[in-house]
Amino acid sequence: MNVKTLLVTSSAALLLLATPPVVADAQLHFVAPNNSGGKGTANAEAATSVYVASNIVRIEDASEPRMYSLYDVKTGNLTVVDRSQKSYMVMDSTTLASIETEIDRMRELAKEQLKTLPPAQRQQLEAMMGIGLKDAPKVQVKDANKSREIVGVKCNDKQLVSDGTIKHIYCIADTMALGIQPADFNAIAALLTAMQKLAERTGAGTAIVPLDPQTLGGLPVRMENIGSKIRPLVELAKIEQKTLAAEVFLVPEGYKRETPTF
Repeated sequence: MNVKTLLVTSSAALLLLATPPVVADAQLHFVAPNNSGGKGTANAEAATSVYVASNIVRIEDASEPRMYSLYDVKTGNLTVVDRSQKSYMVMDSTTLASIETEIDRMRELAKEQLKTLPPAQRQQLEAMMGIGLKDAPKVQVKDANKSREIVGVKCNDKQLVSDGTIKHIYCIADTMALGIQPADFNAIAALLTAMQKLAERTGAGTAIVPLDPQTLGGLPVRMENIGSKIRPLVELAKIEQKTLAAEVFLVPEGYKRETPTF
């Protein structure tokens, strides 16, 4: 399993090889409204689904149906499962450290190779490769003083500003507004915080868009990505609470554990 694929398709996750039966206390389903017409979630494509059970969070993205991720709140480990390859990768602290070291090495090598290019071309390639992100302007979170209601969930808009320009508008909801148990809210919050730390460890630093609820003031239920051609808008479509089989939060039996490759 390639590390680049892992970092892009996973948000993060964890593996429990043995765990007692669990109940999915909360399920949050997000969609990407179709720009071809219509409003709300009626004319939209599935985007991301989040499932919570006890201290485990499972996240799936419709753009990568062959993969899903698991996150264990207690251990902080992350696991990405690849159905097509019948394999999985556990991202513990040791794995993350090795990935970070290798990315730093590759970044420094790329910097040396790019020095021979004309300035304009070099800057373009650096942006594509994320080389200059450590020195990029910090993303600031500002209150937009606007409230919304997304499928019955009240939220407040926050502007994510970089270098004086609004890059994203997130609508943030708290536990009470979402109507889920505090433990489930905290589990999802822990997942987003882990994703934040993972992104920062790969070298993007202050340029990374904040995901952690502590910075945002809650969980985003509507995410407007200004100028983006890929999912310019993602929003909550449905919240469910029902029992799921324990297997939903496990790596399937017989799957092979893999190590990062570069």
